[in-house]
Amino acid sequence: HAPVACVIPPAWAGDDQRSTEGARAARAFARSAGLPLLGRAASYAQAGSDEATPSYDKDALLASLLEARGQYGVEGVSCGHVTDVRRWSAVAEAADCAGLRAYAPMSGAAADPPLRRLVGDDCTLIVSRFPDPAFLGRRVATHAEADMLLAALSERCAAAEGSLNRRPRDADTGVFDCELAACPWFAVDGMAAGAAVEEAR
Repeated sequence: HAPVACVIPPAWAGDDQRSTEGARAARAFARSAGLPLLGRAASYAQAGSDEATPSYDKDALLASLLEARGQYGVEGVSCGHVTDVRRWSAVAEAADCAGLRAYAPMSGAAADPPLRRLVGDDCTLIVSRFPDPAFLGRRVATHAEADMLLAALSERCAAAEGSLNRRPRDADTGVFDCELAACPWFAVDGMAAGAAVEEAR
């Protein structure tokens, strides 16, 4: 795995509260992972009247990538927005303009929950939030362990909502979270940073 060089914080045009929360989460993640935090945020533009979700401000994103390349020698950028073509296209276009490679590590994962992808990439996770306290502190390092956890979570959510049609990858509604215990890309400092990052909606 190529080492991670820095963390780029998010920002939302016209939404100071969300931008502050995004910066706080990025700062906590960077501190826990022992990575520098870029001073220039990657901003989302305000969504248009015909858009359900905002996409990146391409000029602001390009400026962030150029600063990351100049300050930290970044050679590529990783993006998880593979289910939103507009966002992924903006990242790929900005990376191309900045002379960087664009990576989509979650590409092709529509049928595979992020939890399984993380352990498949040699990460070890510790359950930090779960409806059943008996699961707290449990380590997840294999696909079998991830599947067991997701099945239990799906059952809990289905029982709470009276529906058995809820898919495991959709079951995370704020009642479930994990912390990184081990990761091949960077050193992990204790359990200060959540492994799951909320995607902008």
